[in-house]
Amino acid sequence: MKKFSLIVNALFLSLVFYPAQSNAAATAKPGPITVVFTKTADQAKVNMLETRLNEINKMDKSNVKFAQKREL
Repeated sequence: MKKFSLIVNALFLSLVFYPAQSNAAATAKPGPITVVFTKTADQAKVNMLETRLNEINKMDKSNVKFAQKREL
């Protein structure tokens, strides 16, 4: 009986960890994600945050200390 359970466990594990199932690494990178908002308040907030993000990305952060970077 122990031999049978070991064989069943080995069979199960060989099927679970079958390497052909990992196709995620072989696929191409997905394109940009698009999000559709229905409320104008959400869109206004998104525009504000996107503008702020662009400002932060354009800044020269070479002389900024770690604490100041966290505030950004």
